[in-house]
Amino acid sequence: MSEKTYFNLYTSGLGYVNRVRTVTPKRREPFLCCDIAALSGAADDVDYVRFDCKVTGSEARKLVARCKQAVNEKRKVLLHFRLGDLYVDMFTYSKGETGVSLKARLLYIGLVKIDGEVVWRCSSAKNARPARRWRRSLSTTTVRWISGWSTAVTTMPACNAGRSASILICARSNAGR
Repeated sequence: MSEKTYFNLYTSGLGYVNRVRTVTPKRREPFLCCDIAALSGAADDVDYVRFDCKVTGSEARKLVARCKQAVNEKRKVLLHFRLGDLYVDMFTYSKGETGVSLKARLLYIGLVKIDGEVVWRCSSAKNARPARRWRRSLSTTTVRWISGWSTAVTTMPACNAGRSASILICARSNAGR
């Protein structure tokens, strides 16, 4: 029997974290969620793209949980992030208007800044260390890379204002699932 191959579309960037919360469904386990307002466009005229994220990466869960207090205190929490499984969710406001939300899974965090100060940074693919401020309170901080991924990066024009977007396409084998 041949192995199945999957194509995964990832979105990565910088963004501000908002609304860190735990969602408790009726018949499933609770899970951590947050909103990310991703920065887009020219540095002197920034646009924001909002993502409603379920935090699924194990290291990302720890880091977002650590940031919850700062977010609740209305401090600026900036992340370098990677999202996967992006989809559009349509809903209806209480006044009957239709709304659209971009939903994704937060898989990876490479940097955390709170009020401009770096509090955590992934220093390499094999070993990640928290910044000095969090070093004592976090025990072992490592980023685990899954072997067997092949990647390609392409740049394509975006829909508006002549901007371009980089897309990272990863494929992996289904072996071991």
